[in-house]
Amino acid sequence: MSAPLPHALPRLLCLAGLVAGAAAHADLLGDTVGARLQEFGVGTAVLNQFEPTAVVDGFVEFNGAWTYAPLSQLWNVALDMQALSFTITFTEDGNSSTHDLDGFTFIGLQLTDLDAGGNITGVSVLAGGDGVQSIGFSDHGITVQWNRFEFRDAAGAPMNHHSWTFGIQVTAVPEPTPATTLLLGLATLAGVGLRKRRA
Repeated sequence: MSAPLPHALPRLLCLAGLVAGAAAHADLLGDTVGARLQEFGVGTAVLNQFEPTAVVDGFVEFNGAWTYAPLSQLWNVALDMQALSFTITFTEDGNSSTHDLDGFTFIGLQLTDLDAGGNITGVSVLAGGDGVQSIGFSDHGITVQWNRFEFRDAAGAPMNHHSWTFGIQVTAVPEPTPATTLLLGLATLAGVGLRKRRA
């Protein structure tokens, strides 16, 4: 037998609040995503591929490494996923005298299974400057390709560390209005009332 209407009301209102909160979710935190480094061009090789998937927790989720043989470079690559952005950092760990790579596409990043509460509608570079050749996206995936690394400080001296931050735009998830929440609650109450009457 169902609970009396007055006792059921708090539970129903709580359920309506949970449904409304779920509808408003629009970020990647807690989502399991996939990431993969892609190699292009002669002399590039991914030595340490990212783990296939990771849960987005606001810290560095993926670590990998790749080499560029013509300049004897070894690069460590870290990928930090955030709520609606991601930062990829390249740090050279070799003994090369130059950190400039230019002229062709040589490294890429592929992100998959991105569930931010809506479809992806755009990706933009928020920080990091030049070097990104192309950015592509689908409803739940992103690809980025770089064609040069020219890491230099204000004096023109080469640096061995650089990062890019990308922002992710998703379709707006409509916030439930008070009227919608009220209708949900009333419909549930009506269903409980009918069950009680039949019992």
